[in-house]
Amino acid sequence: MKTALRPFLSCLYGYTDDEKPAHSRRYRVKVLKNKLFSSLAKDVEIEISKFAILNEKRIHLNHRSRGSVHRAQDRIKEVTSMAMEYSPKVMEHFMNPHNVGEIEDADGIGEVGNAKCGDIMKMYIKVDDGIITDVKFKTFGCGSAIATSSMATDLIKGKPITEALKLTNQAVVEALDGLPPVKIHCSVLAEQSIKAAIADYYQRRGIDPTPIVGEIPPAESCHIH
Repeated sequence: MKTALRPFLSCLYGYTDDEKPAHSRRYRVKVLKNKLFSSLAKDVEIEISKFAILNEKRIHLNHRSRGSVHRAQDRIKEVTSMAMEYSPKVMEHFMNPHNVGEIEDADGIGEVGNAKCGDIMKMYIKVDDGIITDVKFKTFGCGSAIATSSMATDLIKGKPITEALKLTNQAVVEALDGLPPVKIHCSVLAEQSIKAAIADYYQRRGIDPTPIVGEIPPAESCHIH
């Protein structure tokens, strides 16, 4: 087994030795690649589908959308080149994200990001006596957005609100053993979604959250990628 594949197989399938039959190793590597590139393909499909109209098996594009498809083609190259840059922890939280869903009786809900920018994160928290007893998230975005949301929820669950407010995007990145530079913005959104949920928690109690949480960009604002 190639050394470069060990961390991925260890993360996703629970082994790193060469005792598995060759055909079994090849199958698992194939499954890993299929899962990874299938997720990346969805990214590209979204980019193209925004601008292409399928009609009688022909794609009709106006002048403006041709440029958009070219950008989508560039996106294909980008995500493909990034495919093996993710750490095992990022892959783990991407393939099997923690705390996914919503809390119906949440004490605070925060949403940041924008579909036009590519990522939306919605964070739900349940608070008891100043402690975040439960947290869940819903994320529309790339694999890094999902992974950072998942890790961020793990880092604040069971922690006091005051401690959760200290969580930085850099701490999320470090907990994931790094992110590709072009995906750092996902960790920023994870930090902001937590602060937005905590701000909502205070607002529901008639407390101005600004002095405590600070300013949070509105959900419709874009962030630098």
